[in-house]
Amino acid sequence: MTEATALSAIMKTTVGIYVTKQTPGNDFSDVGIIIEGVVVLQDLDSMAHQQPCCSDFVTL
Repeated sequence: MTEATALSAIMKTTVGIYVTKQTPGNDFSDVGIIIEGVVVLQDLDSMAHQQPCCSDFVTL
């Protein structure tokens, strides 16, 4: 996926979680959360950190 394609997908996303990998394997280079086309959290250490972060948005 090119950077332009990724930015276009982000802009079209209402609510989402993204994971990027630069090399094959289990290590993630970036994990983040998108709301209304804006990356609101990024560089999370792992997928496990998403749940506590997202629960604040869900329980408003």
